[in-house]
Amino acid sequence: MSKRQVLEGHGLPRHRNPIPAVVKIGGMVFSSAISGEDAEQGRLSPEPAEQVAQAFRNLRRAIELARQASLPDALEVLHIFPQEFLLDASDGIRDPVGMLGTHLEVSVYLPTVPVVVMQNLVAAINRDGLVVSDVILASLAAAESVLSSDERELGVCLADIGAGTTDLIVYSGGAVRHTATVPVGGEHFTADLAVGLRTSIAAAEAVKCEHGQARAGQVTDAAPLMVEGLGGEEPQAVLPVRVAEILEARARELLDALALAPHWREELSAIGEFLVERSS
Repeated sequence: MSKRQVLEGHGLPRHRNPIPAVVKIGGMVFSSAISGEDAEQGRLSPEPAEQVAQAFRNLRRAIELARQASLPDALEVLHIFPQEFLLDASDGIRDPVGMLGTHLEVSVYLPTVPVVVMQNLVAAINRDGLVVSDVILASLAAAESVLSSDERELGVCLADIGAGTTDLIVYSGGAVRHTATVPVGGEHFTADLAVGLRTSIAAAEAVKCEHGQARAGQVTDAAPLMVEGLGGEEPQAVLPVRVAEILEARARELLDALALAPHWREELSAIGEFLVERSS
């Protein structure tokens, strides 16, 4: 279990009880209550509108402290995703702007990335004469391009199948709930075909792109495919159902890896069976 880290700093009110105002546990930040008290003056403004404005300033300060907090293994916070707000006794609030209250709490999701990986990526791009203006999660970029607002609201898992990995992002209630990377991608499907059909990687890639599908039970084409042999061997006849059987086995492994990830089983149960697949 991740160690609890109490966040305190200039401009953030301190509670007069044993419950800290802001706590960071792993990649999540929790608050007991964030009030509209001015920490520098130590009092609440008599104006409700100013209390609300100050509460949001305190909230932004809490989120910034969470971003700056020390992370294990030289990790850096890549994004801050607010999930929901709690204002006084009202929970499940998406956007509290314009509402009046005394105590405001927020739950955020903080995806992280190793600092060394980030630095190497930026350095490689800079060597080509390009300037990096910002870095975002690949899964977030994919979600922005293919997911509708209804899908994010109802709950969805987007699996972006790349060459060597599959990036996933989980939405529920319009908010990001989880992100992860599974070390299985298109290259693994190609390698399986190359081994199973005893052919080259290039020939296996061509077979995958032109004739591949991952459900052997739905193959209707019985005409054999001619696949080049390995190392100068004669071309061989391969049934399309054999290609589908090889790809289906790897596809099931990938889906099992996505479904069994221990950190997001609760989020997966909330979205049911709504999976969007995007392959490259």
